[in-house]
Amino acid sequence: MKRIMIFTLVIFIFSLNLFANVSITGTINRNLRILYLYNLRDLASFNTRLFSVTFTNNADTAVNIHLLISLSSQRYGEVSVMTTNQFMLNPLETWTLVNTSLNNNGKNITINEIQINSDIEELINETVAAGRLPEDVYTLSVHVLGPDNTELAQWSENFNVINSIIITPIFPGGTNVRNIQTVNSSNLRFIWNSRTDMAFNFYLYKYSRGSVSGINVLSSPIYEKDDINEKSLQYPPDAPPLEKGRIYIWQVSSYIITSNGGQQVKSEPSFFRYMGSAEVGNDLLIGEIKRVAGRGAISKNCKVTDAKLNGKEISLLNLLYILKRINKNQVKGIEVVK
Repeated sequence: MKRIMIFTLVIFIFSLNLFANVSITGTINRNLRILYLYNLRDLASFNTRLFSVTFTNNADTAVNIHLLISLSSQRYGEVSVMTTNQFMLNPLETWTLVNTSLNNNGKNITINEIQINSDIEELINETVAAGRLPEDVYTLSVHVLGPDNTELAQWSENFNVINSIIITPIFPGGTNVRNIQTVNSSNLRFIWNSRTDMAFNFYLYKYSRGSVSGINVLSSPIYEKDDINEKSLQYPPDAPPLEKGRIYIWQVSSYIITSNGGQQVKSEPSFFRYMGSAEVGNDLLIGEIKRVAGRGAISKNCKVTDAKLNGKEISLLNLLYILKRINKNQVKGIEVVK
């Protein structure tokens, strides 16, 4: 009788592993811009979701599983690994785990062990000094393991860590209030730059003494536009007309999502004095085009009638201003459309 019981138990365990059928799917939050992460345990303390994974037990029997979660860097390889305790998926159950609920969930999952790769001394030192991972492309992987550590399923996805986001005003004007540039244009386009694509908000103010404190403009805008998906804005004809001789301030901001919650990013205020529209000499434009593109790029007998920047029309004055700021050594190629 005792031999029969042992034989039956062995067959049951074998059949449970043989027919275990667990799948995993996941999503990662690509809107997360700045990641304050020292090791994988920090994932549980985020205010913002980084990832969620969904486990499905496709079998009609319960299965015990545990997780191995790893973080890898494109530059350094494996950074950190952690494992969890064992938990059960019921027959045909689908269950979702989010990183913010790693320490508080319906399956009572706990983190058993965290290992940091001691061979990546440079990354460790940089992380300790900054209190967060350095900028890089990282891969997050979640492995579903059976009781005998057999891998049943796996999910991974890449994401970028960006620790600083700067919006830089390009045109018109400059950020030095003591050296205010004059702008003559009837077709004014505001241009800025950011290494990250996101939705921008634009604000235009009248300048007055004491209206700026650091990067904050204390007065109310005379014009604003939200959710701009480009890095430029054509001042619309129905916006408040600009007064000749007046100094204006413009600024661009954006709202980003970080692992510590939302954060507003602002450009430095940019100042310019508006002096109305002015004609631009064709010879001057031709000369600047030849300087940048080469003497053979355009004939001196040509006339410049209009210009476009990224498919958008800009004034000839704006074209001249942009050409004057270009160093010909920075130009890899140029085409003049006749």
